[in-house]
Amino acid sequence: MLPHAERVDLDDPEITVHLELTPTEVRLLGEPIPGPGGLPLGVEGRAVVLLSGGFDSAVAAWQMQRRGVALDYVFCQLGGPTHQVGALRVAKLLAERWSYGERPRLFSIDFEPVVVQLQARTERRYWQVLLKRLMLRAAEQVARKRGALAIATGEAVGQVSSQTLQNLAVISRATQLLLLRPLVGCNKDEILAIARRIGTFETSKVVGEYCDLVPRRPATAARLEAVEALEAHLDPDLIDRAVERASVFDLRGLDLDGLAAPELMVDRILPGALLIDLRPRAQYQSWHHPDALHLEFQQALRAYGSFDRSRRYVLSCDLGLLSAHLAERRRKEGFEAFHLRGGTRALRELVGSSR
Repeated sequence: MLPHAERVDLDDPEITVHLELTPTEVRLLGEPIPGPGGLPLGVEGRAVVLLSGGFDSAVAAWQMQRRGVALDYVFCQLGGPTHQVGALRVAKLLAERWSYGERPRLFSIDFEPVVVQLQARTERRYWQVLLKRLMLRAAEQVARKRGALAIATGEAVGQVSSQTLQNLAVISRATQLLLLRPLVGCNKDEILAIARRIGTFETSKVVGEYCDLVPRRPATAARLEAVEALEAHLDPDLIDRAVERASVFDLRGLDLDGLAAPELMVDRILPGALLIDLRPRAQYQSWHHPDALHLEFQQALRAYGSFDRSRRYVLSCDLGLLSAHLAERRRKEGFEAFHLRGGTRALRELVGSSR
């Protein structure tokens, strides 16, 4: 072949042949399949990620692992047991698909008492910034316990009110640890594309949003002096107590089904119950149970005050997370509410078996 080799263009070849050479064999390989790349997990040490269960924090965690950082997760619970189960589903998926060789932990911290005091003692427009600073302080305590070198978050510049450049600067001052924001320059569509690629999209999309404490006119250019003055009104031991009571989950050994509240779950539509489908309108129009009433999650939250308390209600959503959360909330208000285990898949099976 030597005579022909003189005319080979090594800079721009017409055909590239991939070979693997060993002392005794030559293997002809097919087209390479690109992987995520990065560094071996753990070579860059350990960090903790503030995980909400939503798209951004899950993708941020994956980006950190791709760069060789072993992770534990800090989850600040604002929506009760259902919110916790949703975040655990996302964290377990990350652990099982992307954390080979590690046994990551999730530290679940009940932040509802923190929010109650925050709302009672500080100025409303600063709640978002104050909440994020308190979350960083909780994450720092967990990081020091775990020997972690940094805290990572899913924040991106300008995405929400607490993520203006000025607010991020004020939030960052809450911790002395290295603070990493791997998504800081990403657009939302880029984040969602990565979530689809790494497998977290479908799980994250049903985790409720609980951090939005100020839906109207939040502070977008908070001053550090003003924020620190408001923090002086809070109990200085508030975060210490919350972290001490944290629940710790070994994600690899976690049985998610064992965490669900069995008294809220049903496997069928109970006699006389009103079935409420909480999915987005497009999904409902694509297919729905013939007897279902359609109310999207936020609509159902607003409408329940007018519902008949003497009736039973069975709630259904795509994966069973939003329906479980709403059933839990309605139970506390005196309604006989249940959620359908298995979501849309289970509902389809019920319709098929009744034919």
